[in-house]
Amino acid sequence: MVQVARGVSTRDLTFDIETALGVSPLSPGFWFSVGARYSIREEEKLYRRFRGMNDVDVHSRKMTRNNILDSLLILRNKILGGLSRKYRRKAEFLYVRIRWNPEGERPSRE
Repeated sequence: MVQVARGVSTRDLTFDIETALGVSPLSPGFWFSVGARYSIREEEKLYRRFRGMNDVDVHSRKMTRNNILDSLLILRNKILGGLSRKYRRKAEFLYVRIRWNPEGERPSRE
């Protein structure tokens, strides 16, 4: 999880995440998801329901180059753009979840 610093564009940060994930796929069994976390302090009902933060992410996908690029495009163009307009602020955190299991099965949604 990366905290988005003041003055840093979340869109630019997604390009840094893309570079960090690299260009070669990992061995079979690795799954990943990317997402953003927004503060929702002003909306009391949502605050209580989500304990102050709202996570929005892309479903887990096999960790291949095409899936990484596709998920980051969804994060960059759909999630960050739409929710920044909805909450009238940029995301406070961006994150990448990487999971592995020996059977190669998709991880459950948490």
